[in-house]
Amino acid sequence: TVRLSETTTPQVTAAPAQAENPQFEKLTAKVKQLSDQLKRVEANGGTIPPPTRTRKHVKAKANHVNRKAIYPILGAATKQDLTNLKDVWPNLLGLLSITKRAMMKVSEPVAASPNGVIVSFDYDIYVERAMNDAALMTELESGLQKLTGKQPKIVLVQSDVWPTIRQDYIQELKAPENKEQKADTKPQIPPVVSKLTELFGKDAPNVTIKND
Repeated sequence: TVRLSETTTPQVTAAPAQAENPQFEKLTAKVKQLSDQLKRVEANGGTIPPPTRTRKHVKAKANHVNRKAIYPILGAATKQDLTNLKDVWPNLLGLLSITKRAMMKVSEPVAASPNGVIVSFDYDIYVERAMNDAALMTELESGLQKLTGKQPKIVLVQSDVWPTIRQDYIQELKAPENKEQKADTKPQIPPVVSKLTELFGKDAPNVTIKND
């Protein structure tokens, strides 16, 4: 005979809270995402809007231009100094290590004075690397001293900004002379313009003669 009073009630172990289940949390988040997307579809007349993309802020490329070092070289630059530098340039590169020589292969001397030279690079990244390579700069200056008997200061620029630098230099030096010539009826070519035209050629990019 089974007595009702002796019937045991099965013990039910409580399931862990749903919030503590990682799978449940992922499922809940997915449902919410789909629900939000459905609301956007309804709001757009049944058209699924494109996903919102976070706009990346692209840092502008910095052109490494040391005008304080460049302008004095331009002020004393001569065509003969540049010719002499170009003549020894291949030999100078031959004195460098293989890795440094490879970097300098994309460079070209563009102006020279007795105390300084300006070298342009096709790519800004090489300008930055060369400027930060103290050993390379030392090798270049030592090499020039060995080949020419001089140890000029070497300044690096990017080739696509070099014409602008020349033009800016011309305009800055012309400004005082233009003020003095306002009373004159006959325009005159400032000496600095004639000099740089001789160095780089009248048809060189951005070497223009203006008489404002």
